[in-house]
Amino acid sequence: MISGKNIYCREFLTYLLLGLLSSLFIFSITFFFPNIFRDWELKTYDYRMKFRGGIETYPDIVLIDIDDRSIDAIGRWPWDRSVHARMINTLSLCEARTIAYDILFNQPSDKNGDELLVKATRDVKKLFYPVGFELTSPEISGTKGDNDPHFEDLRPFGFGKFTGDSNGILSVKRTIVPVKDIYQASKGLGHISSARDDDGVIRRVPLIVEMDGQIFPSFALSAVMDYLNVSKDDVVIRTGRDITLRGAQIHGEDRRRDIIIPIDDKGMMLINYAGTWAKTFRHYSFKKIYESTDRKESFPDFKNSIVVVSNTASGYDLKPVPVDKSYPGGGIHASIINTILTGNFLTEAGMPVKIMVIVLFGVIGASGAFFIRWQIKVVFLLSSISGYILINYYTFKTFGLILDVIPPSMAVIFSSIVASFYQVQAQRSSLTSLTGEKQKIERELEVINKRLAEKEGEIKGILSMISARDRQISDLRLKERLWAGMEEKEGLEREKISILSKLSPFEFEHIRKEAQKFQIISKNRTLMEAFDLVKKVAETDHTVLIMGETGTGKELFAKAIHAMSKRCPGPLVTLNVAAIVNTLAESELFGHVKGAFAGADRNREGLFQKADKGTIFLDEIGDLHPDIQAKLLRVLQDGEIRQVGSSNSIYVDVRVIAATDKDLETEVMAGRFNKALFARLNRYPIILPPLRDRIEDIHYLADELIKRHRGDKKISGISQDSIGYLSGYHWPQNVRQLENVIIRAIVNTNNQEIQLSDVKFAMEQDKRGNVLQNIREVSEERTQNVTEEDDRRLLDELRKTGFSITEAASALKMSRNTITDHFKGICFKYLAEHDGNIRDAAIIISGNHYPADKLENKIKRYYENLISNIQECKDIDSARERCKVIFKNIPKNYYCFIEKLVKRHFENNR
Repeated sequence: MISGKNIYCREFLTYLLLGLLSSLFIFSITFFFPNIFRDWELKTYDYRMKFRGGIETYPDIVLIDIDDRSIDAIGRWPWDRSVHARMINTLSLCEARTIAYDILFNQPSDKNGDELLVKATRDVKKLFYPVGFELTSPEISGTKGDNDPHFEDLRPFGFGKFTGDSNGILSVKRTIVPVKDIYQASKGLGHISSARDDDGVIRRVPLIVEMDGQIFPSFALSAVMDYLNVSKDDVVIRTGRDITLRGAQIHGEDRRRDIIIPIDDKGMMLINYAGTWAKTFRHYSFKKIYESTDRKESFPDFKNSIVVVSNTASGYDLKPVPVDKSYPGGGIHASIINTILTGNFLTEAGMPVKIMVIVLFGVIGASGAFFIRWQIKVVFLLSSISGYILINYYTFKTFGLILDVIPPSMAVIFSSIVASFYQVQAQRSSLTSLTGEKQKIERELEVINKRLAEKEGEIKGILSMISARDRQISDLRLKERLWAGMEEKEGLEREKISILSKLSPFEFEHIRKEAQKFQIISKNRTLMEAFDLVKKVAETDHTVLIMGETGTGKELFAKAIHAMSKRCPGPLVTLNVAAIVNTLAESELFGHVKGAFAGADRNREGLFQKADKGTIFLDEIGDLHPDIQAKLLRVLQDGEIRQVGSSNSIYVDVRVIAATDKDLETEVMAGRFNKALFARLNRYPIILPPLRDRIEDIHYLADELIKRHRGDKKISGISQDSIGYLSGYHWPQNVRQLENVIIRAIVNTNNQEIQLSDVKFAMEQDKRGNVLQNIREVSEERTQNVTEEDDRRLLDELRKTGFSITEAASALKMSRNTITDHFKGICFKYLAEHDGNIRDAAIIISGNHYPADKLENKIKRYYENLISNIQECKDIDSARERCKVIFKNIPKNYYCFIEKLVKRHFENNR
């Protein structure tokens, strides 16, 4: 049999593989078709930059705007170049450190104006002009402008020849340059060509381009180098990695330092826009500075500033950028300068990181298939994508790292779809297999039901014969036939339940989670198989009998049956039969008419009428008065009730669920319970194990009960020694009793974890309140050694009563649990002495006073319970220790026989 752990591992590996394959598919698409998600990805980049808002700007960047007011005051554009000459002289007087004059004087003008501009340019010795380049990719053959007449003149303004790999660098095809006399008088030039993405938005700038084998810088880079006192010889270029400005002198810093600018394989840098145009940098109107030349005292202080002069008037040089659809070209240059001076560089994640993220989210998407409900899958999917977007935004805002959004999101969605499709196909395949298995089981059940019917007929005949003899069984053969028939019937019913309730490890985990919805908390296989049978029974409309000791959760199971049935919209009416007076039971169940008895002053509906179209739960059905039992049988047979005082029958559509902690078979034999009613109720018996047989649930239940009842107390759990103490107790009132103990311990404790002292105090409080049995008394009664005389006396009494635990306990004046544990010890003793042979042990124990066949099944159950409890133990020692806890209440002198059976199990399974 494959363990649950192995099944989960296999499922995990399957979904891991599906996630990896889905990730590989998405990555292949992005690799071979890079533009397929490109537009979407660029949009996410823009949204990140907009949501981030403004960032730090370098305080010494100054923008002089040729705005609408300036044009209105000075005149129509273009202006006479004497105006620009005057502005340049003024900026020099304002002690600007570097001037980037973003006006392309490419056409000759008035001679006097040109001469004034040339003179002003030469005099200030810190002026940079732009040049316009038409760029092209180097791999496009025949597009380089090798014959452009300006190349030779521009060569002195470049960085010299490329010394490294220039294959990816954009090449200059054509040039637009200022008038030669003007640019030759300047300190430097730089290109103003942009690299627009497919949607026309400018997100990056080629800091360097290739011009006839030479490196030529951008306009902003040339100005920054002058501002930082970095010469051409101090520039180190590593294509595809970075540009290093060595020994840069930052204003306000005593020491020079290197500035490393990240670039891609095309020599481009991502521009980190500080924000919208109007809300960033220091702005001055050209008009204001121009007019201040008449009043020297009104000159602004531009000392140690880098000044960018550009045309920002309406309709001039406006370009789309991530933060604004109309952004002036001068603002773009200022943003480039600001990115370099502040060091707030943006970096795209490398290919290994991109692959890793796609694979990770592919696996995450596939793992969503573990969730059963599609609503949870959708929430998980959306949460994964939303969480990644938040992480992505955080890394962008905090570290300037740009991670892809679309490919990982597509990987999550695609892998989730693939995994869900696989899951559906696997479920279809499993359904086909289960359908075949179901048909096989139905055939087996048909045979069993037929045999059950035969046995019921045989038993009825025997009981008739017993009745004819005034219930005095003098014929030993007749008595043996009765026992054998009852035992075979029990065996067939158990086989039927076993067939219906077999769970695979995967189904077990699924059933366990479903049971939690109804507050049925357990990891015990027997209880979960009972719940699985409940699911199957809920689909029918048959009567159900739930059997189990007090506090085992019978009412929870009844509520679960109703909730999972087609009667769920109808009422669930509950009655504790033991809590009502016998004389009022009939009226309570079936109602009465006015005048039916003294005090019946009006008609009254009974519980069966109130439960019409729904379910009625009759708890403690074993305490129902015999007269009412017969009337309840009529309801089950005909679906009709008769109110007290009325001769009219009323049809009711009610499903009956009954529960008891009594042995109804014994009650039938004793004549205290209606045989036909028991047969009707017992069609689908649900047997709930006591808590002492579910020791593995103690810790699980304790944790759940703490969460449920701790209120505002910060209690995280319960100590291990407390669990050990609780596991050794017999729990006569089962989970209800454990809940009382946990509640008292929560009230008593002042710790973050319930301690052993808290548990002992809680147990003592229960003892004082007569809710629990005396712990010491139980412990002594359970664990003391017994003698051979004790064994003989118990076996004699059991043989007399047909091995009825209840009758033997009554005769010996001992508790039923004490008799059960003593008898288990005897069974283990004879099993060990006969090398695990159940048949031989049964013959010895029966002593020829009772059919050995019936005993075989009891002994088999005890033995199987022992083996199931040590199944997961790795060695004999751990199995022995577990048995000491599980069978703590069995008299100590039987432990040696339990250890022999444990040793035999491990030796046989090597």
